[in-house]
Amino acid sequence: MIKVIGDARLFKQNVGGKAFYLNDLKLKGFPIPDGIIVENDYFKSSEKEDISTFISKKKLYAVRSSALDEDGSSYSFAGLQDTYLNVTYDHVIDKVEACYQSQFNERATEYRKSFGIEASKGMTVVVQEMVDADYAGVIFTQNPLNNRIDQVVIEVITGLGEKLVSGYLSPSTYTIKRNNPDQYDVQGESLLTENLIKELIDYAQKIEDVYEIPQDIEFAIRDNIVYILQARPITTITFVPKTDREGLRFFLSFAHIQNMTYPMTPAGADMIQSIFSIEKQPFFHERMLYNGEYMFIDITELLLTPNFIFNKVINILSKINFDLPELAKIYRKKNKTRKMLPFSLIKLQLVAAFRIMHIVKKNSQSTNSVGDYMKNHLERFKGYSEEELLNFRSESIIPVFINCLPYILAGIIGFFRLERLFEKWQLNMDDYKKLISGLEGNITTEMGLLYDDMLLHYGTDQGEKIIENYLDKFGMRVDGEIDLGRPRPKDDIVSFRKQIAEASKYHNGRSLREQHSERVKEADEVVDRLRSVLSRRKYNQLLHELKLVRNFYIYREHPKYTIVRIFDLYRNLLNSPFESLSDQIIGGCNEEVIMDRKTKYELAMGKKIPLAMLSNGMILNPTSKIKEGYIQGFGVSSGIVTARVRVIEHMNDDVLLEGEILVTKFTDPGWTPVLSKAGGIITEVGGMMTHGAIVSREYGIPAVVGVPDVIDYFKTGDVITLNGDTGQITKEV
Repeated sequence: MIKVIGDARLFKQNVGGKAFYLNDLKLKGFPIPDGIIVENDYFKSSEKEDISTFISKKKLYAVRSSALDEDGSSYSFAGLQDTYLNVTYDHVIDKVEACYQSQFNERATEYRKSFGIEASKGMTVVVQEMVDADYAGVIFTQNPLNNRIDQVVIEVITGLGEKLVSGYLSPSTYTIKRNNPDQYDVQGESLLTENLIKELIDYAQKIEDVYEIPQDIEFAIRDNIVYILQARPITTITFVPKTDREGLRFFLSFAHIQNMTYPMTPAGADMIQSIFSIEKQPFFHERMLYNGEYMFIDITELLLTPNFIFNKVINILSKINFDLPELAKIYRKKNKTRKMLPFSLIKLQLVAAFRIMHIVKKNSQSTNSVGDYMKNHLERFKGYSEEELLNFRSESIIPVFINCLPYILAGIIGFFRLERLFEKWQLNMDDYKKLISGLEGNITTEMGLLYDDMLLHYGTDQGEKIIENYLDKFGMRVDGEIDLGRPRPKDDIVSFRKQIAEASKYHNGRSLREQHSERVKEADEVVDRLRSVLSRRKYNQLLHELKLVRNFYIYREHPKYTIVRIFDLYRNLLNSPFESLSDQIIGGCNEEVIMDRKTKYELAMGKKIPLAMLSNGMILNPTSKIKEGYIQGFGVSSGIVTARVRVIEHMNDDVLLEGEILVTKFTDPGWTPVLSKAGGIITEVGGMMTHGAIVSREYGIPAVVGVPDVIDYFKTGDVITLNGDTGQITKEV
């Protein structure tokens, strides 16, 4: 029940993070003050060991808490539970008991609640010999202010460190170049010698190397001797993914490309990395990076191209996210290197461009062949054994894109050309909207129609058949569905049925399928009307672009749908979202690793994913969208609407009522059932060709994207005016 620090190995779940790290560092030879660890069981035992036999009457002690749920990679209870310093021999036992009881104080209880922890798991108390410090402070092995990993920050004061932790004294702050401790800036009085700085940096680096995660390290210095008082992971930073590529790299958030803001589970990240680890296309090899929370793509070479190529690159990036061109230009100023794209990528682009232009020109490929390819691709994977599925992970996505993407891009080209023809010839843009909203064959549109059918017919025999049909076709679709580890509706049918029952109460009784059929008829009427008002040449030109849209643009959601269906096969092989298929192949992970990954993921759910980050850790942020009197976003679907706001962070958090403006972080195909009821849509992330923007245009719903933190700016019940043409959002008084 009482352990001497550094005598034997202990387990974190038994003694808490603080005690575990102190004991482990002592075992590894770091200068940890001598002391004991009073375990949780001691306080529950009727026959207690005598603490006094472990301490000396001639010394003073520090008594500190080590909660069993603190100081892992996810939670830090720093300052929330009681600490006692300069405790004499006669008072140690009383202070140990008082420290133990502090786990139930109001501060610690509220902190646990904020992370969804219902009650304390218990408390270990650490008793150590006091270091009567000349100087004390804290070392951060990653700069917590700017996230940079090439900088170490030391905060130091004279005397005991408690005055720093409690905020009574302002420290002297050293910002030090990690690889060259001789280069540093100091704010405040310079208290440390260069030798002490180098020694602190050396200890910090070694401790970080041991635990392979950035550390927050408390230290004390007495007579120029350094003591390590505590080490714990920094919980507030964004971890930087490791790369073997040299130079300052640009990492683009994979989540933003997928138009989501969730972290990625280890199982999901492993699946994506396995898919893109292809030897046939070396440019993509090891560019999908995972930091344990989020995935990033290294697109450095695309941003260091000569100007004539770079301008085309940022035009494409703007279709993914409107803020990317700004961030790309910031990076380009920091990295002056310029070079052409790798030949392998140029070759890939030329082949793709040739195929796309051939399709655009001929416009003769049977539309069924695209759908048939994806259907056959899915059936092939359905026939694989478990061993074959694991061996052919890299073939689950890439062939779909290689074979189908040229047709879809041809459809997108037709989409933009059609819009330009309407503008150039000054045709009625309402007719253009009718043509776009009257498309047939989009799988995601069908998902929304079938969902509406469920609500409309809920409680009937027909409704029951529709539910079964929906779960069969779309039960694997969910927000953030590209992550293999995200739970699906089909995993919890009872909860799904409850959601349908609740949503059906608010259905307006009008069939969305019938409304869509009317839009299809209106689109045909527009085509007939244009035949009579345009010359034959103009009509044929417009019809050519419309056929591209009708033949190929409708398939833009099919690859994602096919991939999600294939991913559903792989989900059946998973033991846990926090144990990847690659882990399982080599025998799996122990429970401690799985739990550490789980808590890290849960903490990441409360963090904000940066759109872009440099390889030195610096997070690039776009210009603020909040102006005086209004918010400026990016309009992606025209129209003006004034209505009540409903803020829904996660799809099943609330029910969107007919005509309300949906305010959320992101939408992807999993959100489709919700969007048809919206009077307007505002999202934190997105671009012109992301899911929410496309669906908004098809449904004729005004939409604005690219407004960071918008879910914190508005609250449900606010009345706002949304302008989908200008991107402006104004709160009504």
